[in-house]
Amino acid sequence: MNRANESKPEDSPDNASQIPVESVDSTAAEKTQEPQDQPAQAVGPPPDGGTRAWTVVIGGWCCYLSSYGWLSSIGVFQTYYEQNLLRSYSSSTIAWILSVQVFLLNGMAPVNGKVFDSYGSNALITIGTFLHVFGIMMISISSEYYQLFLAQSVCSGIGAAMIFHGATNAVATWFSSRRGLALGLASSGASIGGVIMPLFGRIFPPWIGDHIGRFNTAILSVTFGAILVLGIWIPSSTSGSAAPSIVFAALYGLPLGCFAAILPALVGQITTDIRTIGVRLGSTFFVTAWAGLTGQPIAGALVQRGAGMGNMQYVYLKVFCGVTISLGAALLAAARISSRGWRLLERA
Repeated sequence: MNRANESKPEDSPDNASQIPVESVDSTAAEKTQEPQDQPAQAVGPPPDGGTRAWTVVIGGWCCYLSSYGWLSSIGVFQTYYEQNLLRSYSSSTIAWILSVQVFLLNGMAPVNGKVFDSYGSNALITIGTFLHVFGIMMISISSEYYQLFLAQSVCSGIGAAMIFHGATNAVATWFSSRRGLALGLASSGASIGGVIMPLFGRIFPPWIGDHIGRFNTAILSVTFGAILVLGIWIPSSTSGSAAPSIVFAALYGLPLGCFAAILPALVGQITTDIRTIGVRLGSTFFVTAWAGLTGQPIAGALVQRGAGMGNMQYVYLKVFCGVTISLGAALLAAARISSRGWRLLERA
């Protein structure tokens, strides 16, 4: 008999070192699963400066110019459509083309935010650029209401939203203590075609917010906007002079630009995990999207309600604006108190 085939005693050293096959498989499976149970590696703090970070700001500026800046000028389309292509439609009906476009800019935020958190900004900006440009091209050959709606509201609107949120989230993740300044500089691209005051309104208040507190800056700015509407714009209806309206137009860009620029910084300030900044910003912009969707139709209806009242034709719209802005300032104050308490002199 071949000794190699002989069975060994159970207590022999060779048998003692043998491990059942099932045990080996079980051990290997446990080792394979161990890395999956380990927590994700923590993300370090943003660089808060440097060549790459400021290059992102420059790219964000260009994205704001072509997305948010495009929507800032859509009021021109309302007038053009009323006088030319869509003369047979009411002002409120035409306003839905523009309102849906504004709604999608903010309403797409949750989806775009999730895409950003998972894949970064490259996919958003690339696809968004194609849709935005394609939509504008289709506007140029459209003549019917549904064609303009699909081209401008849907295609261009979704494309501009992807560009806007891709840029906003990217800039926010590269900065911390100077996040307000960075977002303010990037968002100034949206007002490059406007007057010089709105341009300053998007840069300096967010920079000030980095030093005295972003919530404090936002509350003061929005409150200032409410004062301008209630104290200057509404009385201008009966002044008989264009001076109050000119003063209002020159100053109102400051609170308007400040709020648009500092809102992402506010969300970033209360976000502890920067990896979720996309979803958090998305949720915030989704809420504001409903104001963009309903704002212009409501404005059109209020202006029509004042038809025949002469200089007082816009008074209902002005009152509505003043009340809603005041409510916004109150809600910002409530958010600040909720996060920092009643210590009014504290930087927050």
